[in-house]
Amino acid sequence: MEQTESGTFPLWLQQALSLTLTVVAALLYALVVGNAVVKTFVEEQPTFTDGTTRAAGLLSGLVGSVVTAGFSRSKRPATAPVSAKHPLGGRATTPWVSLKKPSRPRIKLQSLGETLGVPTGAPAPSRSESPAEGVGEPPASQGMSAALWVGILYFVVYFLVGLASFAAILLRSSAPEVVVNSAWVWLGTIMSSGYSYFALGSQS
Repeated sequence: MEQTESGTFPLWLQQALSLTLTVVAALLYALVVGNAVVKTFVEEQPTFTDGTTRAAGLLSGLVGSVVTAGFSRSKRPATAPVSAKHPLGGRATTPWVSLKKPSRPRIKLQSLGETLGVPTGAPAPSRSESPAEGVGEPPASQGMSAALWVGILYFVVYFLVGLASFAAILLRSSAPEVVVNSAWVWLGTIMSSGYSYFALGSQS
């Protein structure tokens, strides 16, 4: 059984706990802040408890920090390994590499998914490939991994909910404190995430 350096928890358990906690945080973020934004637009003078206000600020900072960390830990490889279908079935490992670097969005979002705890795995084969394709030449494209899908969904939730809260404070003259705090926290984290995404001063 694979364990950490301290020999306490296996790696798969660490990944499962990390994924569970970060996904729960994102869902709570969407629920708490999203509900506050909806009430801000629907009700004239919405009221919220102090606990809701604190929770919204905490979740906004947590989710934004995870996105920033996921973007900052990625590195853009010079080449990418490829695989091809074996003529007798299945996908065979080949010595081929693609000299075309993976795109920045793909690398950053996949890194975010891996940061959340999704194990790195081989990409799924493209549906457009026929049984005869991939024999004698490397495939033209690769499928999307689970880490990439999770990274995309996590970022979409973070970006859209935060953007909605920021729009609320611009469009409503008297937005409640819970929305105002969430909007400014989101603006700060989106700026730090943008810095990490473009990797200013690094080669990632």
